[in-house]
Amino acid sequence: MALGTKGTVKLLIGFGALAGLGLLGYEVVYWLTHVYASGARVQTELTRMAARVDGTVATIHVREGDRVKAEQLLISLVDDDIKLRIELLETDRSLERARRERLSAERVAFEIDLHSRIATKRERMRAIEVEHRAINDRLALAEKDLARVKVLFNKELTAERELAIEQDKVLVLRGEAAVSRAKLRIAHKELEQVEAGGRQVDVLDERLKVSHLTEEKIRTMIAAARVALSLRHIRSPLTGIVDRVYKHKGEYVQEGESILILHDEKLFWVEAYVDEDQIRHIRVGQTVVLELEAHPFRDFLGRVVSIGSATTKEMGLSDTRTSQFGRLAERVPVRISLDAPPPGLTPGMVANINVRMYE
Repeated sequence: MALGTKGTVKLLIGFGALAGLGLLGYEVVYWLTHVYASGARVQTELTRMAARVDGTVATIHVREGDRVKAEQLLISLVDDDIKLRIELLETDRSLERARRERLSAERVAFEIDLHSRIATKRERMRAIEVEHRAINDRLALAEKDLARVKVLFNKELTAERELAIEQDKVLVLRGEAAVSRAKLRIAHKELEQVEAGGRQVDVLDERLKVSHLTEEKIRTMIAAARVALSLRHIRSPLTGIVDRVYKHKGEYVQEGESILILHDEKLFWVEAYVDEDQIRHIRVGQTVVLELEAHPFRDFLGRVVSIGSATTKEMGLSDTRTSQFGRLAERVPVRISLDAPPPGLTPGMVANINVRMYE
């Protein structure tokens, strides 16, 4: 019985030794065929939301850990002064528009009155011209009659009284012709004066142009004020998670000063540092097995995205690891994408990577 027990124990010891050797062999083979790096870190792009203008924080609309959507309002700065300025500018714009409408109505009324006065003066001038031509025709006829009577009077074929009558007619008609010419000149002058009033239309047109320019200037000032107003309402550029909030309601911030930090919850990668004597086994596109300390007993897959062109020393990073040649080892950064990031992944989490050398 004792011998049987001893045999069983020896058998178990033998199996254990074989299992240990097998495990040791596996580890040796695994070590010879894989690149292993510990202490890798989960990274993401942190987006700092900063004030683009000086101002006082009115409201922080989110808290640390909140999920936000793109274009969601994050921060509001005090904007009462800008809103008041926009209201005043809108009032000025309405007043300028009303003034221009009044000028337009005034121009239309003036132009109608001007055309009416010009038409009246032209009609009066045409009437005077007709009257003047009629008087000239009568004067020409009277002068012919006077010349005929003078001939008869010289031949003593008519009386002196007839000559006097014809002379009086000519004198009267000459006087009427002179008055008619004066009236015609006056009518011409009056028409010129009325037509000169058309310059007032040009003056009104210039005032309308100035009004348009003034309103355009006010519109530009309103647009600038609205831009300034938008700068006091900071929105998220992405869908992500709020990491840190540095400022609170009532605090004064300057242009460029950070207010909060957020990151895209879907944009993660792992930054690993591989020993220089192993980096030759790494290439872009290679499959990587990752172990996250936050998710033990689970493996995650990724791919090599890029291999750094500088070592830890060149980047100013300290490293106390020793290479196989007995000197301080240099390490090269390798960026690895995650095929299916687990929920709750956070920047800074620790990961270990395994890469098959001869994949």
